[in-house]
Amino acid sequence: MSDRAQTREYRHITDEYMVVQLCPIRKKAKGKRHARQNPTGAAQARLNERNARHKLHLQILANFTPNDYAVHPTFDNGTLPTDIDDLARMCSNWLRRCKRTWARETGKDAKDFKARIVYEISENGRPHIHAVMSGGLSPLRMQEVWGHGRLTADPLKFDEAGLCGLTTYFLKNRITYRRWTGTRNLIEPQEKIRDTYISPAMARKIDENPEDKQAVEELYPGWCVGEIVPTAKDEIVDIDQSTGEVALGAYTTIFLYREDNAYFRRTARGIDYRYLPQLQEVRKRKL
Repeated sequence: MSDRAQTREYRHITDEYMVVQLCPIRKKAKGKRHARQNPTGAAQARLNERNARHKLHLQILANFTPNDYAVHPTFDNGTLPTDIDDLARMCSNWLRRCKRTWARETGKDAKDFKARIVYEISENGRPHIHAVMSGGLSPLRMQEVWGHGRLTADPLKFDEAGLCGLTTYFLKNRITYRRWTGTRNLIEPQEKIRDTYISPAMARKIDENPEDKQAVEELYPGWCVGEIVPTAKDEIVDIDQSTGEVALGAYTTIFLYREDNAYFRRTARGIDYRYLPQLQEVRKRKL
């Protein structure tokens, strides 16, 4: 890499987690710009899929807690939607019913109900719906509100990397159509950008040694590293606009959680899922 190279650090911070993305950037150079080179269709598709997972994961981290549910409704044969628009209508109606029922049975303001729904039609023509919703209704009650078939609902289980497994499951199918919907009160996680905190050499070291979590934790006091996802070599698409050359460098994602997080404890026997909302409230007042 040339001496114009820097590493850009994107930090997305929620109550209990921070997701850091490192990528190479180049300062603008004088001279004639080369024609822009676009990624191939396959590379762009992989990039779009990764960005969708990242966006969904951050939104879940910023809006939901272990008191909330991952919900997966299914269809009986006689209730299948006719197309993606019919599926969208069913999801919209379900969302409204959930909101009304939740407010009535919990005694809370309907404006506090939160939900993110991902619905799609797979390549074999089968509809799929995955959702994350505010807790307060039993799985059986949720199924009654759904009304088109069976439904499974499980409390969210956060680990060191947040809910990466869940978001990957939400978006795992090869699809014909996919859309998102949800309540309007969902917040976006805070984003901070720095270009000089981590050098290109340090970024490459982190990328090439993902097992060395201690080195990263020294860069982020008060945070523990859950997982480091190094560069996927077949997904690098970064063109230097001044030379037309591919900019090689570290494209790394780091998942961190607070040392005193309120969602779980790591023990010798594994993860102890013991949600401590009082700890979360105390920290919120300090922020």
